Amino acid sequence: MTNHRILDVVMVVLGSMLLGCCVAAQQYFSVKPSNTTAAHGDEYAVFLCTVEDKTGKLSWEKGSIGSIIYIEDSGVSDDDKYDVSGNHFIGQYDLTIYDIVINDDDEYICKISGLLPGLSIEASGDGYESLGSENEYDGAYYGTITTQDLHIAVQAEHNCASYQCEGNNTQFTDTILSNEETLYVYFPPNEPSPCTTSLRGPTGNITAGDIVTLQCTSCSSNPIAHLTWYQNNIVLNDGISLKTYVESEYNGMRTVQYYTLTTSQYSHGFTYICEAFNDEFQDVFASTQIQLDVHYAPITENRVTNSRCATNLTEQVNIICEINSNPESVITWLDQYNETLSNDTGKIIIREKYETVLKTSILTIMSVEESDFGEYYCVARNYIGSIIQTVLFSEICKDNVNNVDARGIGFFSLFDGNA
Repeated sequence: MTNHRILDVVMVVLGSMLLGCCVAAQQYFSVKPSNTTAAHGDEYAVFLCTVEDKTGKLSWEKGSIGSIIYIEDSGVSDDDKYDVSGNHFIGQYDLTIYDIVINDDDEYICKISGLLPGLSIEASGDGYESLGSENEYDGAYYGTITTQDLHIAVQAEHNCASYQCEGNNTQFTDTILSNEETLYVYFPPNEPSPCTTSLRGPTGNITAGDIVTLQCTSCSSNPIAHLTWYQNNIVLNDGISLKTYVESEYNGMRTVQYYTLTTSQYSHGFTYICEAFNDEFQDVFASTQIQLDVHYAPITENRVTNSRCATNLTEQVNIICEINSNPESVITWLDQYNETLSNDTGKIIIREKYETVLKTSILTIMSVEESDFGEYYCVARNYIGSIIQTVLFSEICKDNVNNVDARGIGFFSLFDGNA
């Protein structure tokens, strides 16, 4: 549901009762309609309007199209959309607008007529600022009071803008300057449009142990923006600095905050997002996502499980080595004689599978001989470092059959039938 502003509610006294050369019973607005906000889908919005010492006929108009909503003694133009209520005896004529939609965003004019010629006020939807027509009515000392409205379609850039008007007439050269009014405008943290919340961090890869700092910066906001951090879509609270504020466009403020962490292999693939919002708007403005690419030396997985295996003579055995690293490691197998093993002998098959950061290498001995028993070494290395996994391969003892580690089972399913 989007909030919109129903702007520029104007009250106009078009005339007064005259008696000889004196002004008597001057009608005036004792309760003036004021600007209000409503949301699309709201049930209703109300503008108050009460005229003291009322002598003229009261009406409500919708400014942008100049349509008459209500005329005293004639009623409203649409019973389902509008209602004018209150104690008319004391001059109370409150306008209620039902079932708010976007087209209701407009200027609504409470107007009272009198003995002076009818005057009109126009509300322009073209541009951010426009002037209404000049209106005149009797003032003190038989003079004339001239009024004019400045209509502002409020934008963020109007924040802290100052306005003055000046008056003069044809008989005097002096110009009378009004007091100065400053307009304060709230706006969400997405200015100047199409600004987006910024999250800055390392580009490219980083090495485990590096200290990384991410910087989140909101767009210009009034009031100041709050920031929320997310790590892997979970709200992050630790490691975040105090917020700092920087003067920004349209006299708003940018909010800046930092998150610092010491990286490890566990930080690899972490994602970060920050969001900006303020207390006046429901909208939340998210940054783009940063994902950490952390490089680290090889680490053995399931070391204990993979450190021993056994089988009988003439049988087949699978010796397994699992390595976690980023970037991918190169794995080499050595036998108990420190000789490098390969597929060239026909007796040995070495197969590998790599998923994300885990590389599995399986050394298969097709028909085990007595000389095959002993220690085997899985050597993994990348540009950061290396590691050795030692596997003890032994013959199964007939008296210890229950302790057999059956490494041959499931070898082909591990490689999806492509072994």
